[in-house]
Amino acid sequence: MTGRGPLPASATGLEQAPLDPVEVDAESARRYADLGVDRLLVYPLPLESESGVAAFLERHASLIR
Repeated sequence: MTGRGPLPASATGLEQAPLDPVEVDAESARRYADLGVDRLLVYPLPLESESGVAAFLERHASLIR
């Protein structure tokens, strides 16, 4: 089909490239990008405290390019 952009897709448990879907570091983000992933959605589960969620988001904020 012409005129269509990329299709949204979700993936978990990428068996060909075992990656931790909970904690993403710069190397893991690069590996996802190498697989063609252009957007990662991080979700701070099972964190329950506000300080835990804030720390999670701070760790992952540096991955934004």
